[in-house]
Amino acid sequence: MKLGFDLDGVLCDIDVVTLHLMHKLTPEKEELAELYYYTERKPLLNPKNIMTEWDEYHIITGRHEGLADVTKRWVSKFLPDVKSLHIVGEAAWYKLAARADDDAVWEEYAEKSIMNKVDKIIELGINFYIDDSVTNVRRLREELPDITVLQYGGRLR
Repeated sequence: MKLGFDLDGVLCDIDVVTLHLMHKLTPEKEELAELYYYTERKPLLNPKNIMTEWDEYHIITGRHEGLADVTKRWVSKFLPDVKSLHIVGEAAWYKLAARADDDAVWEEYAEKSIMNKVDKIIELGINFYIDDSVTNVRRLREELPDITVLQYGGRLR
């Protein structure tokens, strides 16, 4: 079986308050704070606890490409047996959410992020996927009716 996992809020902890506060920094300090934040995440769920020896797992995260190096280092340190890592985000969601003046901007971003995950889940042939966002789980179930999608964690958006 091929399993897929979101990263933040599922395989590692997430601190939404800190993420939202980072946008108040200057761009240079914000970038440094973001890199430090993602370097210091703590592991949550160990995929091996729900796998058999015949399964493989993949990480599909909405993190943006600017976090590729720090994400690869974190994954190699805490999840060295992952089959593949896919960074499908285009922008930092918390920056957009904090700066967006209307819901339409947020909804467009969220939809694009979900569709990037959908495309990657299909491409990889994932049978089972876990995400922490109830909105993501609902949309993934709509788009992928033949794939088991579960929520783990408790982020409401």
